[in-house]
Amino acid sequence: QYPRNFVAPDGRVFGYDSAGRMYYVNTGGAGSIAMVGQLPAANRGDDASAAMFRPGRILQFGGASNGAVVIDITAGGTPVVTPTAPMGTQRRLANATVLPDGKVLATGGSRVWNQMDTVAYTADIWDPATGQWTVGATAQRARLYHSTAVLMPDASVLVGGGGAPGPQRNLNVEFYYPPYLFDASGQRAPRPQITDWPATVQI
Repeated sequence: QYPRNFVAPDGRVFGYDSAGRMYYVNTGGAGSIAMVGQLPAANRGDDASAAMFRPGRILQFGGASNGAVVIDITAGGTPVVTPTAPMGTQRRLANATVLPDGKVLATGGSRVWNQMDTVAYTADIWDPATGQWTVGATAQRARLYHSTAVLMPDASVLVGGGGAPGPQRNLNVEFYYPPYLFDASGQRAPRPQITDWPATVQI
């Protein structure tokens, strides 16, 4: 139920279900599925969140606890599951967004499934270089069941929906502006520009 699936570096499909059972799907021929391990109980749940932040490396967080783990499938065999720093609060039904700088943004969620119980209004940003979370700006609305977060072309993040049905019927959106969009004084930082390009591109 509610599996998370990712394309592995070797071309197979890696995934795990709500109970934390990990597997590889080989799509060649008639196809096959091989079970390859089990996530810890604290890191399971159909309301947990996940993002592949590097090829073959997946951040899994929230759901049954405020804990987080990194699932490493780069070797192609049994996944290596390593704990990383926990979030400051438990998030069920949160959204994970990989940012352009390689960090992972967590938005939305609450301690109790789709309830206004310890709602996570603040954004949390996980840094793969340190394994630590940094608290970001605060949202105005709870983003719970059926919410979403999408990285936009200008490197902001659209955070919307949630709670339909639920304690709030949020048929609206907010924009999150990550720290990299600002300079040390709090002003908008200069945006990168494409100033040169090759005459031909090899495909």
